[in-house]
Amino acid sequence: MKVSASVPTSYANLGFSATQVDAATEVNEYVATASTSFGIVNATLLYLNGNIGTTDVEVLQAYLSTSF
Repeated sequence: MKVSASVPTSYANLGFSATQVDAATEVNEYVATASTSFGIVNATLLYLNGNIGTTDVEVLQAYLSTSF
């Protein structure tokens, strides 16, 4: 099952998703994102928290991109 939502604000587009998979190994994942643009540069900050079976996962990533 996956549930997600996004909200545009005056500063950034905010997103959140929660995923749960019940299989041989249970997986739970929670992801929050914030995306915005600075001229020709697009910036995204992503935070992921979850678990795969008994292993906890926590990730923070930053992306900068541009089109050319």
